[in-house]
Amino acid sequence: MLRAAIRTWQQPDGLVSNSNYPGPDSTGNGLLYTSLYYITLYNRGELEDRDAKEFQDLVTQCSAHNRSFYGLLNRSPTKKYEQTAYDDYVAVTLASKLLGLNDLAWVIVNFGNQRRFLLFKWLYNNLVPLEFTFQSWMGRRIDAVAHIQSCVDVISVNKLRLLYLFLYILFGSTKGHHQSIIIRYIYGKHSKYKLIRWAWSKFEKRVVKQYHLGMRQVIAKELGDLHPIVVYWV
Repeated sequence: MLRAAIRTWQQPDGLVSNSNYPGPDSTGNGLLYTSLYYITLYNRGELEDRDAKEFQDLVTQCSAHNRSFYGLLNRSPTKKYEQTAYDDYVAVTLASKLLGLNDLAWVIVNFGNQRRFLLFKWLYNNLVPLEFTFQSWMGRRIDAVAHIQSCVDVISVNKLRLLYLFLYILFGSTKGHHQSIIIRYIYGKHSKYKLIRWAWSKFEKRVVKQYHLGMRQVIAKELGDLHPIVVYWV
């Protein structure tokens, strides 16, 4: 089963890789792939009581600057000198929500909401936390901000952001952009907003026309046909 099969695809730090028997830091997308693993367990109805703490520990070990900036993540425990991308954050917040880790999702959202540079919010600079860089500014991704906020139960997303997220999913391209399809899946499949889930359902129909195996085939383009997440995808 998936839980047993994933073991040989985990790095020494426990993060899931896209290669079998990986060494340290064999991938820069460990947080994304690890989140997809737990999302797949959720989809299969195979989550266990231990999974929430296990996932929280895996994410917490990636905290930047010895947890001085709680909610700010490195790409892995040892990748301290590479900027963490928005896709890691959106995946982690969704997995946190599905695992019932509302506090973990909240601290990620709260960090971006509170950390400012002049008029700019949503800064996730894990290299120099108090410095503005365009790459670390999630505010340029309205869709990402809307999503991470929607993963926290007590937050109501701004209606304009929600509208943008709706349009971003509904009218997304399905041709040659498997990574953006995965992001739209993360945004839409398990959203607490019916409108966003509806947009995903319409977009998913176009995905199936492009990829006859649907999301399984899309995920395979990212991870490979033999990856356990692909094999056990539902």
